Amino acid sequence: MTPGGYCTGGRALRVPVVESRHGVARDGGKIVVVSNVYPMTWVRPLVRWSIAGMDHGLDDSVVLLREWADGDSAWYAESARDPLIQRFTTESPTLDAGEVLAAIIGLRGASDAEGFVICDAVTGERLGNIALSHDGRAGEVSFWVAAPARGRGVAARALTLFSLWSFQNAGLDELWLRVHRENVASQRTAVRAGYQRDPGRDESQEVKGAVWPMLGYTLRRPISYT
Repeated sequence: MTPGGYCTGGRALRVPVVESRHGVARDGGKIVVVSNVYPMTWVRPLVRWSIAGMDHGLDDSVVLLREWADGDSAWYAESARDPLIQRFTTESPTLDAGEVLAAIIGLRGASDAEGFVICDAVTGERLGNIALSHDGRAGEVSFWVAAPARGRGVAARALTLFSLWSFQNAGLDELWLRVHRENVASQRTAVRAGYQRDPGRDESQEVKGAVWPMLGYTLRRPISYT
């Protein structure tokens, strides 16, 4: 299960389903800055945040990223049924809380994947999902934002924070993502987060019985982190 900001080609949790991945589930399954300069103005010093016994979070005072808790599974499954998430991500329309929980548990022991809940930094309200699948050098990001949280810049902020964290903590040299050609909102998000169009990452993939035209976007490790 790995939804994407309300729309990339993956799922945030990587739940075991017959589709792409990303997010908190295992196997199932960005945004433009000049000269690839990372939009640091959005990111204040990373702040640790604790909830439900977990101390692992990032926030910019508006959105916060935290680890998935077992109790998030029902919310994830319900949110993933949203028409736009179904239209532009590989989330299964029959995804249930049990599958999500299995994905959350699997994510905790994964060495090639990361996933966080996107939350309101003030209230803690769950807003969306963002995930990473990587090989130690480069990684694919996916995300989605739940219907009630759209139109507030949540996806761009979360993608910016998550990308910075991925370079700092996973030691990656490059991040990339694919967005459905008709998903203009997520294309804009990628650009606002510093990602650049990368035709070399374009791909057509079969999802849910249809062929999706996917557009690629890439963000390289900032010079300040080399």
